[in-house]
Amino acid sequence: MAAPYLMLACALAFLAVAIYQWLDPVNHRYSGNLILLSYIPATIGIFALCMAVYLLTYRATLTPNAIEIYRWPFGHKTYRLSDLERIEIREAGTTLHFRDLRRFTVYHHYSGGAHFLTALSANSSFKPNPHQGGA
Repeated sequence: MAAPYLMLACALAFLAVAIYQWLDPVNHRYSGNLILLSYIPATIGIFALCMAVYLLTYRATLTPNAIEIYRWPFGHKTYRLSDLERIEIREAGTTLHFRDLRRFTVYHHYSGGAHFLTALSANSSFKPNPHQGGA
């Protein structure tokens, strides 16, 4: 799960460029320079910082009868396993389809994805079928 740390590194790099350009007195003579060289990198840096916080706080927990998702600042969401209708396996990930038309995707390249699906198949009556779905 390196994504939050990579986003944090990007945020720090963009904010460092923004501060460096802000401190250069030549950029204060021309407002266009300040906008392009300082404000835009600062905006990108703040966005990357927000994404790092979001990715760092994202948690999916499998309980015996539900999947609980916590995403700050979006709060808590629960997917009951009793509402699970089908499991669709694709190249990029496994999508769980629920009765209320909600979907939850477990991407194969994320760490812990395979273990999550193994634990899910042990907890629920559904077993992933590799012949189900399509790519």
